[in-house]
Amino acid sequence: MYGINQSDAKYVVTTEDLLVKLDKLSDKLSNVEKVVYIRNGKAANHQEFVDKLAEKKLNVSSFEQIVENGNQIAPCEFPVPDPDSIAIIMYTSGTTGDPKGVIMRHRNLMSSIQNLMRMDEEIGNLAFGSQFAFMLPLTHVFGALLATSQFVSGSKIAFCSPFTLLDSSPAHVKGQVGDMRLIQPEFFIAVPLVLERILKEIYRQLSQKSPLAAPLFTYLMVINRLYNVNNTY
Repeated sequence: MYGINQSDAKYVVTTEDLLVKLDKLSDKLSNVEKVVYIRNGKAANHQEFVDKLAEKKLNVSSFEQIVENGNQIAPCEFPVPDPDSIAIIMYTSGTTGDPKGVIMRHRNLMSSIQNLMRMDEEIGNLAFGSQFAFMLPLTHVFGALLATSQFVSGSKIAFCSPFTLLDSSPAHVKGQVGDMRLIQPEFFIAVPLVLERILKEIYRQLSQKSPLAAPLFTYLMVINRLYNVNNTY
């Protein structure tokens, strides 16, 4: 609620199971005019809260209704935004105080995307236009920028989770296929914590095969790294 009021937001996009929370806070939302909810099958009684919000003069629509309405109107051109106008307000979690809204302007957003695309060209078109396993949260600046970049580049984006990434990930039942094996991505970006978990799982499985498997893997990785460094320039 703090971020919604502070940013003067007129629209709220949420999931159907959070409509109950939105209903409880609706009297304190000073600027919101319209609510769009995405069905996720987690609230069988979501229509009850749709009706309650509508009684409070809020315009409530499902995402499917928005798509249907859009298909019925003629295509239109969107105005070109001012480079210094606000593109995104990304809120921190507020663990050390009130959440803080970090403003990203269109100029910032486009500069970041251009830098990512230039980096991609320099390393040989690895990322853009590829099949991409995306597991970073969209509520973080890095994740949001990367998802936007991939979206405009023609990539195939497969959304996954750290808890279902590998066959042995904690959210899987025995025999279930992990996201990485199912998606078979050409490109993958993660934060250090997730990479540490993947490496830990690799070593765990190697240790089960043979006492020599893990040290041999480490040796080959060092050789590969040295080879890549020596052939970079």
